[in-house]
Amino acid sequence: MKKLKGLSAEMVVALGATFVSLCALTVSIIETNIMYEQRQEERTYQRANVWPSLAFRPDRDNSLHRFYLVNNGVGPAIIKSFNISVGGKTVDSWEEAINSMYGSTDVLKQSFGIANGMVHPAGKIIPLMTVESEGFYAHPTELRVSVCYCSVYEDCWVQHVFGVAKKIEQCPIVSEKK
Repeated sequence: MKKLKGLSAEMVVALGATFVSLCALTVSIIETNIMYEQRQEERTYQRANVWPSLAFRPDRDNSLHRFYLVNNGVGPAIIKSFNISVGGKTVDSWEEAINSMYGSTDVLKQSFGIANGMVHPAGKIIPLMTVESEGFYAHPTELRVSVCYCSVYEDCWVQHVFGVAKKIEQCPIVSEKK
């Protein structure tokens, strides 16, 4: 074989094959990186497609006050904990909360409990309670309600009444009351 300025033809072919291999390796690495970024974007898109957004919504009709839990999001909310407190003291039910505020439950017309683990579908409105009282809003600082919920991908938020939902790492573990 003929030598090309000190290199044999076999050496030139070997160097060429090495160069082509390095180019192929570089392209593979770049493609892998692109695929990884696309997968990350796809995961973000999937999470956004099932993003729940719970909010408390009050409604008033003269002396009748209704309180709802609304899922304004596009995905279901898995409720991990639902807490009611009056004057800083946690209570077990709407009945106990109203009794603490008014001294009786006579003003409470309807109440619905929220169970841990309950799934709240997107677009659904859950009535929480109905109170008939002219002075219901005389107690705004006493009644506190919060819900901790997660998406199907375990992204979690805590929502306080009259507040903005805050993303958290995970909902606190709540033991069932006996």
